Amino acid sequence: MDEQLSDEQVAQALATDAAGSMLELGERYQQRLKRFMMALCGSEQAADELFPVVLAQCQQKMLGQPAPRRVALELFTLAHKGAVAYALRFPSSIPAYEPMPGAAGLDLTLRWELLSSALQSLEAKDRAALALTLFERFSYAEAAQVLGLDAEALRQRAGAALEALRLRLGPSFFGAA
Repeated sequence: MDEQLSDEQVAQALATDAAGSMLELGERYQQRLKRFMMALCGSEQAADELFPVVLAQCQQKMLGQPAPRRVALELFTLAHKGAVAYALRFPSSIPAYEPMPGAAGLDLTLRWELLSSALQSLEAKDRAALALTLFERFSYAEAAQVLGLDAEALRQRAGAALEALRLRLGPSFFGAA
């Protein structure tokens, strides 16, 4: 597509089967959706496998329908459903991480690996709640819509998951002594 269209305009073009609209949405959301699905499945390979499936489901769902108010919510809802189904079929076995003294001084790569491992130790809905609210910056109401929860339940789930991460990683990971 030549000009920069809004997500909603791209979705409207998709609803009328306009050429290139699915590619445009895919390019816009590929990195974010894969990161979200990786947080849920614990595997880059799983995210790579699920991404085209999510786009195809989105295309099928939107074809001939009015464009959704927030395309991102539709895409992340489909990504969540796909990642949960994948995780149920292929459960990952990521070892539990024990807090390590002095983690604040660790290099960024190791800190990311520790955080990723700690995230994988959470339940899938907890990982999804954190991924949507912290990394994707969805409001509690938007994240709740994606996960099929009410906003207060989502807020409580995200808060409990964040506290579980703090306990698992230890205060030194976050820079507190």
